[in-house]
Amino acid sequence: MKRILTKTNIVLALITLLAGVLRFYRLSDTPPSLNWDEISHGYNAFSILKTGRDEWGEFLPAIFRAYGDYKLPVYIYFTTLPIAVFGLNAFAVRCLSALAGTLAIPGIYLLSNEFAKTIPSPAKGRAQGEVFNIGLISALLLSITPWHFFISRPALEANSCLTLLIFAFYFSLRALKHPGSWVPAAILWALSLHTYNTARIFVPVFIFCFILIQKNTILPLLRGRYRGGLYVSVLIIFLAVLPIITQALSGTALARYDKLSIINPDTVHQIGLARQGSTLPAPLPRLLHNRPVYFVATVSQNYLAYFSPLFLYQTKDAQAQFAIPGVNLLGLPITVLFLLGLGFGLRHWKLFTPLYLWLLLSPLAAALTNSPPQALRPMPMIPAIVIFAAFGLFSSFQIPRAQVSRIVLATGLVLFCLYSFSHYFNLYFNYYRPNYSQSWQYGYAQVFDYLSTLDPAKPIVITKALGEPHEFYAFYTQLDPKKLQDANNTTRFYQSKWWWTDRIGSVYFVNDWEIPTTATSSVTLESKSVVDISHAYLVTTGARFPANFVPKKVIDGLQNDIVFIVGLLK
Repeated sequence: MKRILTKTNIVLALITLLAGVLRFYRLSDTPPSLNWDEISHGYNAFSILKTGRDEWGEFLPAIFRAYGDYKLPVYIYFTTLPIAVFGLNAFAVRCLSALAGTLAIPGIYLLSNEFAKTIPSPAKGRAQGEVFNIGLISALLLSITPWHFFISRPALEANSCLTLLIFAFYFSLRALKHPGSWVPAAILWALSLHTYNTARIFVPVFIFCFILIQKNTILPLLRGRYRGGLYVSVLIIFLAVLPIITQALSGTALARYDKLSIINPDTVHQIGLARQGSTLPAPLPRLLHNRPVYFVATVSQNYLAYFSPLFLYQTKDAQAQFAIPGVNLLGLPITVLFLLGLGFGLRHWKLFTPLYLWLLLSPLAAALTNSPPQALRPMPMIPAIVIFAAFGLFSSFQIPRAQVSRIVLATGLVLFCLYSFSHYFNLYFNYYRPNYSQSWQYGYAQVFDYLSTLDPAKPIVITKALGEPHEFYAFYTQLDPKKLQDANNTTRFYQSKWWWTDRIGSVYFVNDWEIPTTATSSVTLESKSVVDISHAYLVTTGARFPANFVPKKVIDGLQNDIVFIVGLLK
């Protein structure tokens, strides 16, 4: 009991509690609403819980079709647990991500301390052990890092994957001296491969490089008494990779990348134009303007962008669902400490090689896509940055000074980090929440809450303007999954590499441009079906509505804007 209630463990528990409070505080309403990916995670988990099948009727799938983007299964399956306890609601859907973000705190504590064991203390050897605890500082910095705080609140597979990666890295480092840790490391690596797509690029490359730089330690184990654990670990990874190979061959594993591929019809056209417009003599235009050259150049440019201020401050085409545009992902004090830590690491570069390797490989998967630098896909950077920042603080202790001065300096820097985060925290709840509510498809919950008070016998027509209304309908009405799985009760079709839904029972989903502006009693769906909507309720954005539309309810956004108008067709 005394060993558990040590000063270090109590401080770690308090930091973890702080992180948990920050991540669970107002979780249901900030971000301001569930977006279509969160809704899809939640409803598919609900469907699995109720029927053992996903919304398409697939029994315990290894990958979820969803909208045609084929979501990985780990987050969805684990989300069945909070839904079973709390019901189908925003808190239950986001609970797992917030919990993962909280568990990352003890995870990075363990990882940092395991890594710090290899780093020499400064002269007189007191700062690292008695005065400075790398693990606790890393835990505190991670708990108040804006980037990690932000992605810990929505239902993001990436955040859960990150926590798995942190613990996997810890057990991998620990296994170099305690070979019994190879098996838990392999299990965690394997789970990460089925949690978020970034891991499917990052993990194999990192493991290969890690084995390469640690081969002098790992290879003797293959001849020792611990070789059984290594063989079991290899088997676990192999079994985890097999479904990925199957999914790749069927095309489901690449469905998401098809929409983000660097080489696509548009870029092929650009390459052709550049070749035709070149004034260089043959064959230089063909050698300079082709797909391989374009791919390598674009990947290189994308990769370097993740180490630029444009990325750090999210100032170029930022995706507001993953960060606050124009705001430093780390906060200024952690950015400065990170840079100091990089300098400290260069002085001990051989010992820091695994951490530099982790940092440099983190943006690789993101660089292979055609989207601008966004804050989600390169998320493995976060623990590396935080650990370097902790060592940046540690490096300040290397300057000869009185012990009291060291404590004052450390306290001042920590307080600066806390002050910076408090500013971000206020910005997140009081500025970001209302001003970026449209990025979260705000308004659906309010629409279905109002529709639940109307005559259930009347048909309903809902605009597709905000995206995927059928899934929001299924989620907020807690639709019996069997009704959505029943092909006779739904109208669904595949088009433009996406699955679209036009009908569930007597609820119809139409594009804004399909809504007539003249008096009408029918509407043509995108699937070309013409349906009778006499005396139906219509949910529109207000951009288009028939002449016989009588407004009943206006759904306001958080910026005093109109999101939806609900009315009756006379």
